[in-house]
Amino acid sequence: MLLKTSIDRKQKEIEIEQRCGQSFNLLTKFKNQLFGSPKYKIISMYPDVIGFEKSNDLINCNFELREKGIVMYFRFKQDEYAIYGRFNQTLFQSSNNIFEIQIGNYIIKSEIQNNISHYKFIGKFWELKNENQM
Repeated sequence: MLLKTSIDRKQKEIEIEQRCGQSFNLLTKFKNQLFGSPKYKIISMYPDVIGFEKSNDLINCNFELREKGIVMYFRFKQDEYAIYGRFNQTLFQSSNNIFEIQIGNYIIKSEIQNNISHYKFIGKFWELKNENQM
């Protein structure tokens, strides 16, 4: 689900927590090395409900792993957005410096900026996804 988090941020964060769980605390992040994702450059998004395809702006995103899901944050035209979903609603494909992820009904195609950090992030993503399926 896509949310515009720059308006009424507190209410939107509560909605994200209900679906994806709370963010990990600092101790858990250090213990399990859950530091989120590297920065990705967004190439395309489908469905394009915010007019992304008409823009030539450079838009970066990052992902936050949560207890029950994943949240993607990005900025577009001075507004902050979040796309979130549970682990069972998330699929991805990674090849030739392109990272394509589907969260719910949204498909985001992005360019990998740092391969080593990307592989570490994917490893942690799989660990959490497998823990949640048990």
